[in-house]
Amino acid sequence: MITDRLEFRTIGGAEDLLAEELGDAGLTELALGERRVTGTAAGPPETLTRLRLSSTAALPLGDAADPDLAPLRESAEHGMIAALAPEHGAITFRVGHDSAEVRTALTDKITAEFGWVNAPGDWLVNLTRYGERWLAELGPLHWSRRFGRLERLPWSSTPVLGATLVRLAKIGPRDLVADPFCGTGTLLVLAGLAEPEARLFGSDRDPEAIRLAKLNADRFGIRARWRTGSAESIELRDGAAARVVANLPFGKQVGSHRDNEQLYPAALREIGRILDPRGRAVLLTDDKRLFAESVQRTGGIKIIRERVLSFGGVSPTAYVITPTTKNRRARGR
Repeated sequence: MITDRLEFRTIGGAEDLLAEELGDAGLTELALGERRVTGTAAGPPETLTRLRLSSTAALPLGDAADPDLAPLRESAEHGMIAALAPEHGAITFRVGHDSAEVRTALTDKITAEFGWVNAPGDWLVNLTRYGERWLAELGPLHWSRRFGRLERLPWSSTPVLGATLVRLAKIGPRDLVADPFCGTGTLLVLAGLAEPEARLFGSDRDPEAIRLAKLNADRFGIRARWRTGSAESIELRDGAAARVVANLPFGKQVGSHRDNEQLYPAALREIGRILDPRGRAVLLTDDKRLFAESVQRTGGIKIIRERVLSFGGVSPTAYVITPTTKNRRARGR
């Protein structure tokens, strides 16, 4: 029976959400750390292939100068590596380290002791360091190998970020989910994977982004309506959207703070208009003061929760927005 101790990587601020997902998948003895959750897996690897809040899974190998290879050996004999390994053929691996001397020494040691094949371009196990700790990443449990590759633009949301925002949105069956800043469609693809019965609507002012969004949706078998258009004029009727999820322009890679001074109030008015009186929006931005001020000026919507996320050198906030009680009463809901 598999009883490996595994470490799952995520973005900062999503550790508790990942722990919930791991618990739902049957992992036990969960321990949260910065951008990681460690747990004991006691089942087949199939239970881990549907995880969306983790970018990769790995065996912890200690924080000494040299990795502790005992967990690697045990896993190869009767653990997750044994379950993931091909029925015929050797286990493949690579060593990731800045020092060529360390890479060569460790590669030679594993080849001699384990009989594994060094294959940097097609590995099952990747030995690497995260800060002071050694990890053995398991290739088949990497996000891109579990779900496939998404077409991206430089400012596109990462899949784990998208999955985090979708989890916060709490999407239900038949909900209409809108993303008026959809870019290449990452958030809506993740919404469709999380809730296959959800109805999806995405719009973006960039025609190339919409073209890539359609490719991504087709690749994952996701049905959605796509429109080229501005978030200041969303092609949905009043109260149509049960959920809105969006990664707003921060004014860094896309747009500017000055642009956002006009964009945020206009977009928030539209989001408030299309949002069902009992709906919710999850909106991500690093232009935090402007966003909060724009919500206050918009009227009819309010911030009920904030969660700071950290990835790629930035720490934006995911804001959960709902209509105000006064708004609900005015619309008879």
